[in-house]
Amino acid sequence: MNILANVNLASNIGHGVGGTNTEDVNSPYSNLAVEAITFPMKHPAFAIRDVQADNFTENTLYDYDPPLLRKVQKKVNKLLKKSGKVT
Repeated sequence: MNILANVNLASNIGHGVGGTNTEDVNSPYSNLAVEAITFPMKHPAFAIRDVQADNFTENTLYDYDPPLLRKVQKKVNKLLKKSGKVT
């Protein structure tokens, strides 16, 4: 079980050309606004898995197993960048 904040709590300064794993400056996760946590925190009385939310989070944030087309697109873009044809 995992807990995800409702707001973005950290600023990622590693996106861009100099980034190791985050070269895409157009990523929706680049330059997200940072928000504060509202206190006092309200904890739920119980926890239950939300499969739809889990699937959404996995597919949008973590994407460990992207569809074949996206894998091919990433590979082609990487090759084009190395060849100097795309900046």
